[in-house]
Amino acid sequence: RKLHCAYYSDFLFHHKSGFTIFENPNEPVVIAIDKELDNIRVMWDWAIEHQQFTMINRASDSLYHYYRLSEACGEATDVFRKAIMMIETADPFPDQNSLLAKLLSMLAYHAKFYSLDEFAQEVAQSGLSLARQLNIPEVQARCLVILGDLALDFGHYEEARLYLEESIELYTQLGEIYEDQYPHLLVALTYRNLGEYELANQSYHNIIKTGKKRQSDSIVAWTLSHLENNKTQRRKKYLRDSVS
Repeated sequence: RKLHCAYYSDFLFHHKSGFTIFENPNEPVVIAIDKELDNIRVMWDWAIEHQQFTMINRASDSLYHYYRLSEACGEATDVFRKAIMMIETADPFPDQNSLLAKLLSMLAYHAKFYSLDEFAQEVAQSGLSLARQLNIPEVQARCLVILGDLALDFGHYEEARLYLEESIELYTQLGEIYEDQYPHLLVALTYRNLGEYELANQSYHNIIKTGKKRQSDSIVAWTLSHLENNKTQRRKKYLRDSVS
């Protein structure tokens, strides 16, 4: 069983580079994981049961992106929460806190889109605190985006601005263009709510400038697909305006 699970952990690790976060859900990497999903679920549960930390670490990035594109936020929330609970109670091991910070950021994202807002906020704050201590910019940026998105939903626009501007700065330093564009959309909406329309338009132009047109259009479409609840109706109009 260990060899079987190691194979699927490596399978996910090697597919990590196939993800660009706002691509079509029918991309080959998503289809490939779909075909092996039952085996992957077995691997993940076995790795948690037997405290296979390296296996979890290698598999987690592809799982995070896969669940984003398949919109299976409920399953993702359960998957990452179980791993975190195991890691928090395990005996100390190398890079324990860095793995924990990464998984917390992934859980926060999926919990947010599963409408567990208060839980997502708590998890993102924990992940951000750990990532700051350990100086992990990618995890910091991911947590900041979630906290900014939540602050925007709650109507705390100045708070959202601080979180999102910092996340954009970090993603820019990392050169992560595809992840950089979603915070640009959120900060543009924040600027509009603050009445700073010139900054909002500049943020939209940054999306077009940093990505190909097809990618920019897919980002807006992807974002719209996640904004179906009542509290985000105002954001849908702004997003449509941005590509009109």
